Amino acid sequence: MSITAIRNGIYTTLTASGPWAIEEISACSYDPLERAAACAITYFPEGTSEIEPLTFGSPRQEQRHWRIGGTLWIRVLDDPKAVLGRIWQGYDDILDTFAKDDTLASSACESHLASITHDSNRFWEAGGHLWKPVDWVLRAEEF
Repeated sequence: MSITAIRNGIYTTLTASGPWAIEEISACSYDPLERAAACAITYFPEGTSEIEPLTFGSPRQEQRHWRIGGTLWIRVLDDPKAVLGRIWQGYDDILDTFAKDDTLASSACESHLASITHDSNRFWEAGGHLWKPVDWVLRAEEF
């Protein structure tokens, strides 16, 4: 397997098990922020991924701990209560989606959501809209 397979497995898991539409998700760009109605998801390799040798010689077997950082983007509309409600719901949606398939469509031996975070003072403008980011980190392991 590879980190590309993990990327594709995350996409499959998000679209098959989560409440997001295909056009709301991207691992390659911020384009969904320009076309999504209420929410969007972006994700990329983030931080330090660890690679440990399990054997020596050639070919070498390795255990890989991939760290993928993502953001659930919540569009800020006129109703502040709706934004806050979508933040609460977003935490549940992210957790529930990744809990449905910890192999990420068979691309990983195991994966788990390592963290979800929200900074109440952080906003982002993109595509002519104001967005509230909810960041998450997923760890995916393969042998």
